[in-house]
Amino acid sequence: MRSFLSTLLLLVITACLPIANANAACYPNDPSKFTCVDFENQSSEPVAITYDNGTYGCNTAAGTTCTFIVPIGQHTFVGRSSSGIERVVGSGNVPAGCCQPIQKLKWTETNKRSQIGGNWEGFYQYDDPERQGAVNFTITIQQLSSTSISGTINDSEIGSANFIGSYDPNSGNISWVKTYTSGNHHPVNYNGSVSSNGENASGRWQVGSYGGSWSVHR
Repeated sequence: MRSFLSTLLLLVITACLPIANANAACYPNDPSKFTCVDFENQSSEPVAITYDNGTYGCNTAAGTTCTFIVPIGQHTFVGRSSSGIERVVGSGNVPAGCCQPIQKLKWTETNKRSQIGGNWEGFYQYDDPERQGAVNFTITIQQLSSTSISGTINDSEIGSANFIGSYDPNSGNISWVKTYTSGNHHPVNYNGSVSSNGENASGRWQVGSYGGSWSVHR
């Protein structure tokens, strides 16, 4: 009896662990509450996947697939490559059973302009050079979706700020509205474009009657 209980406990624990190989069996211990999701990494670098607020799914080496167990219901899945690229790979209702598109997630190789998430640094300046010289700043971009971005900015002159905006990876057009976290400052509108190699971006900023140029690089 003790041997049987030990074997049963081992099977239950195993059923709740991420499966490193999608071809391996995936058996949720309660199919009415849990199901399996496959994550195929079609890129040339390792990629990890999490869901919702950073709950771990599994890790993949380049060109491999992993399988993990999730509760049935609404989820957002985020992949992160070893080079720091992060993006949403799937979002929606995950049903019981198998083989729905939301249960077959993929990470594909992409060019750098389509993935701009991460840390950048550069400067902005006024059109009127008598007002102020170039101001250095750093910006951390998070891609919320294929076209939505947000993040933080650290301005060496005024301080920290948050922003939210949009990005078109096909044209490279990018825009955001910067809002400082302290002080009585107006929101600042930024518009510009990302270079074809994804390494630089530049454009114009505007607040009221004032404006100027900006430029950043990875």
